[in-house]
Amino acid sequence: MKIKFGLPLVLASLLLALAAAPTGAGAVKTKYEAYGSCADSQPFKASDHCSYDSGRYFRATFVFKSHVGKRPLKACFRAYGPKPLGGGHACGKLGPLAYKAYPFKISGVRQHFSVKVTWFVKKKPGAGFSPVASSFMKVVP
Repeated sequence: MKIKFGLPLVLASLLLALAAAPTGAGAVKTKYEAYGSCADSQPFKASDHCSYDSGRYFRATFVFKSHVGKRPLKACFRAYGPKPLGGGHACGKLGPLAYKAYPFKISGVRQHFSVKVTWFVKKKPGAGFSPVASSFMKVVP
């Protein structure tokens, strides 16, 4: 017995395979998303670098989104560059959140520096915080 594969059958199978493949809108999202934005109000758009608003004033926002629901959240930032801004760091614990827009402001000095914000969540009650996302931004005068 001989099996014939005709052109219509091949085209139908290709269309079926393409329909099942994930596209940009239907692609699987990551569990957590983080980015830095030069804006200080919505809508926030991701950016790798920002500049000062005026003489000695810089502001930006670091955004965190959880696609798995609310989790206890902790944010830590570290500034890289020459003194006085370089070497600065701090952490803050936040309540259970699925979204956080964390404002970041510098005034009184104008220099090149970079900022990295790392986001931590508690995945299970009683567990410690574990890093899930981070964002990095360069600031130019």
